[in-house]
Amino acid sequence: METPLNRRQALGLLGSLPVALALTPAARGASSPVVPRAAANPTVPPLPTMAPDLPNFHPMMEWLAREHAPRLSFLGDRWTDLEAWKAAARPVLRERLSYEPRPLPLTSEVLGREEREGFTVETVRISATPAYAIPARVLVPKGASGRRPAVLALHCHSGRYTWGHEKVLSAPGEPANLTEFRSSRDGRPWAEALARRGYVVVIIDAFYFGERRLRVEDLDPARVFPEVR
Repeated sequence: METPLNRRQALGLLGSLPVALALTPAARGASSPVVPRAAANPTVPPLPTMAPDLPNFHPMMEWLAREHAPRLSFLGDRWTDLEAWKAAARPVLRERLSYEPRPLPLTSEVLGREEREGFTVETVRISATPAYAIPARVLVPKGASGRRPAVLALHCHSGRYTWGHEKVLSAPGEPANLTEFRSSRDGRPWAEALARRGYVVVIIDAFYFGERRLRVEDLDPARVFPEVR
């Protein structure tokens, strides 16, 4: 039975291939295929780490880094006060993102409640801008009173866009592939574990995930590429 490689081992193996690939039969004038040494004889040590392909490019990159150091990096010597750095960096960030939504009064609507072991799940919709609202789940520990510690639980940004909050919060009768996916990433629905320990947990669906994902069936057909239609 073959032992699967982890990501680090796979990248290390790929890093040893350029020399073997460069010595192709055409390059060597030979007719026999080239087999990497490590593959032909497991006792042979792996190839040494190769130098960068373009070493003469590195001095210029280092010069560019020196001449154009990030002006707004908090790691620079210029910044010693956090609030002063925020005041200077925030408008520049918003300008680069072109993100200046008209603010709305913060409101929310509770759409439903579900009782779980040790906590209650409230399905909430939070007003954000005139363009959209944010779907959220709020986990409230049972027996909680007064002020409680709170956590904003952010799900991973893997390619499974169908799921958002489901990546950190289980549901009765959920598909087996969802349970398997969550277990392979986080081991368990960790938002629930925090709620059972007394934390109020807020889970949102990020853009293009879960309830906010792109649904082709909701698009105007005139704006969909013919290949997709």
